[in-house]
Amino acid sequence: MSTATVNPLFIRASAAQLGALHRAIAARGIHTRLGVSVHEAARHLAGVASLTELSTVRASKLLDSINGHSPVGGGRHLPRARAGVLRLATIRQRAAIAGLFDELKWPAEECAAWLKDRHDVDNLQTAAISTRTASQIILQLEAVLLKRGRGG
Repeated sequence: MSTATVNPLFIRASAAQLGALHRAIAARGIHTRLGVSVHEAARHLAGVASLTELSTVRASKLLDSINGHSPVGGGRHLPRARAGVLRLATIRQRAAIAGLFDELKWPAEECAAWLKDRHDVDNLQTAAISTRTASQIILQLEAVLLKRGRGG
């Protein structure tokens, strides 16, 4: 009999959720931008070695993020921005970028220089960054992590 502790709140993601996750990644071409298979992109974005480690809650949040759902308000779609309207990066996007920089273990100066050189962003916390630019930054940083073997 095993004495390993199991989180009683962990419920494995359903087959339907995993299928939806794969379809969303494929439909948006995320795997192509990362240069990996759809399945590998799903594991990478979920931050797990195997999708059997993905919980229903995390799968739901990941699907919402990929599908562009609002991080608040019960999964409603954000209204489409009118032409000429800048939709600013969310707190969640800025936190994701900061977390990826932490995972890369780059000095703060290097992170700032990378943002400035590639995206003309002076300060991650205060700059007016569009949601599109924030998404591009996240994908680029995830690609860097993926290429060097996540977190190493």
